[in-house]
Amino acid sequence: LTFGSASDYLEVPAGSYDLEVRVAGTTDVALPLPGVALEGNMLYDVIAVGTLADGTLNVLVIPSMTSHGA
Repeated sequence: LTFGSASDYLEVPAGSYDLEVRVAGTTDVALPLPGVALEGNMLYDVIAVGTLADGTLNVLVIPSMTSHGA
């Protein structure tokens, strides 16, 4: 997604995922996120904050207070 964009939730199986934040308009990885653990029947928001230019780029993986499914 580009800066300022959001997406609908994407359903994935529980497990460990290697995620990446990339420089806008490129395939350059700005911040690798190896081994992000996602539990089953949960909703997560994944939000990039800060900037690459000043070294404050970070990612928040926030589990929702509401679970999904049974």
